[in-house]
Amino acid sequence: LQNDLTYLRDKFKGSLRGTLEFEVSRDNVFEEMIATFKKRTSNNKNLEITFKGEDATGEGVTRDALSLFFEKVYQLFDGENEKVPGFDVDLEEEILTIIGTVITQAFVQFGTFPYKLCRAALKYHLYDSNDDQILMASYLNYIANREAAMIQSFRNNANSHDDIQPILDVLSEGKVYAKPTSENISELCLKIRPHPTLFSERDVAAPWVSWWLRKR
Repeated sequence: LQNDLTYLRDKFKGSLRGTLEFEVSRDNVFEEMIATFKKRTSNNKNLEITFKGEDATGEGVTRDALSLFFEKVYQLFDGENEKVPGFDVDLEEEILTIIGTVITQAFVQFGTFPYKLCRAALKYHLYDSNDDQILMASYLNYIANREAAMIQSFRNNANSHDDIQPILDVLSEGKVYAKPTSENISELCLKIRPHPTLFSERDVAAPWVSWWLRKR
């Protein structure tokens, strides 16, 4: 995926023309950036963001504002180490679109990317394909670290687990009731529904990232 992102950055590097300047409050970056992007388009423009009440300007300040924006996105999205919008999070489609636009803007302008965004979702929406290995990796990064370690250990050596009830609990929460083994645990994990990395209309902002890139 890193190679894919590098290719896309090289493809669109230098495509931005003009500047979109605005200021935000340091303690309210997400909300004020969303409001700004609702009123003004950033397409093909470089962002130049400053903080209200602060004199500093330049690329470092804009990067700082984007980092604070992404931190708020992480709070709104679900997942331990990779993030997707939760099924119970009330985010309007317009806000998801803006999040995707900001993600893409930061990527094209600075080459930075929110490292916690679900890799499997992004891969799927950019290329309309994925494989079980990528899906499983993202799933293990999505669930709690304790559960991920338990599944990894079980996958490596199921015989070392005298009590498989915790594994059964994880699967049954996702409406999967088959008996797990070292050989089938990955397959069973990918049958969990609703699955956080198997792309519904409530998916990560990645669809909007891919749409924005393809339209450029």
